[in-house]
Amino acid sequence: DLGTSLAGCTSTNMAQVTITVNPLPVISISDYTICSGASLTLSPAGASTYTFSGGSAVVSPLANTSYSVTGTDANGCVSLNNPTANVSVNQTPTVTVNSGAICLGESFTINPTGATVYTFSSGFSVVTPNTAGVQTYTVVGTNSTGCVSPPALSNVTVNALPNVTASASRNTICRNESTTLTASEIGR
Repeated sequence: DLGTSLAGCTSTNMAQVTITVNPLPVISISDYTICSGASLTLSPAGASTYTFSGGSAVVSPLANTSYSVTGTDANGCVSLNNPTANVSVNQTPTVTVNSGAICLGESFTINPTGATVYTFSSGFSVVTPNTAGVQTYTVVGTNSTGCVSPPALSNVTVNALPNVTASASRNTICRNESTTLTASEIGR
């Protein structure tokens, strides 16, 4: 551009200005699937910093939700495309189990419901406790979408076996004689 002064003089040199035009960042983000009650961190790509429609990159939706994202690159350029991450929420199962009472030496079967596959703290659904008292077993269930339940507790009350003593009124008898047998539980 040739410049003209107030006095009407025209410069003979050309002044040049170099302007660098930076491209706008192009943002990409994936869709996600989580279990209800879980949280996840949205992970976009293509810029230095991001702004999310939910306010944060960490989200915990209760139902299927979409989040848009805007990115700013190192030059301060803001993306024009605002991609959306669709977060699908699968329901977490709720497992219920039975509790009960048995005598020492007996077996108890834990019967869970509410999921597809179960994991028992004892390793098996049938337990045979070897000590008296209340024994607690945990069960977690996984449904068909892979969501895992919180632990459910099965309380098995194991009753001690009675300690019985017996006595006879006569310990030695002859054939056709009788004796009186008396049985009692120790501690009663």
